[in-house]
Amino acid sequence: MTRLFTLLGIVIALSAAVGLYKVKMRTAELGDQMRAVSREIAREEEAISVLKAEWSLLNQPDRLQALAERYLDLQPIEIGQIIRVSGLADDATTEPDFSPIADDDAPSIVAATD
Repeated sequence: MTRLFTLLGIVIALSAAVGLYKVKMRTAELGDQMRAVSREIAREEEAISVLKAEWSLLNQPDRLQALAERYLDLQPIEIGQIIRVSGLADDATTEPDFSPIADDDAPSIVAATD
């Protein structure tokens, strides 16, 4: 009977050792994967910061103004291009009134005085 308990104890100890070894190897494997993912995240964050710096450089107002003047044929808005909202058609059957706002109808800017 003692031999049976001893043999059973040895089998249980070996099983526990094998199970512990498998858990240790799986933990080491997951640790390696975690470190690889952390390195990849760090690379992506660095790439994002570089892209943000490039975006900031590309969106500088002076640069955009120079590009607009060079490639776009934009002109300042003239008063004759502004129309009243009431002149727009309510539906597709009515012809809109595109007559410009007269200078005397244009809104005036009044400075507030104290």
